[in-house]
Amino acid sequence: MLESTIDIAPILGSSLHTRDEADSLFESVKMFCAITEVSNQQFIFNFSDVNFISRSFADQFHKNKLYFQNKYSCLYNTPLKSDHGLS
Repeated sequence: MLESTIDIAPILGSSLHTRDEADSLFESVKMFCAITEVSNQQFIFNFSDVNFISRSFADQFHKNKLYFQNKYSCLYNTPLKSDHGLS
């Protein structure tokens, strides 16, 4: 199984507010899966430099994570890494 770490802060910033931000993150993952055609890809979302996550972003992130895990074989697992003890 291949593993890729996605550093969230350089992509979306240190404050995550909207559902659209969560959607754009997963659209990027979807495009990566389509381009690489790799199955059983494990993504690690690194939130280390993120200072704030709104409930809207968190809810949409969770919904997208569940949807992508069921629909796309390349998104095998999405553990979270954070300096704030979140997982």
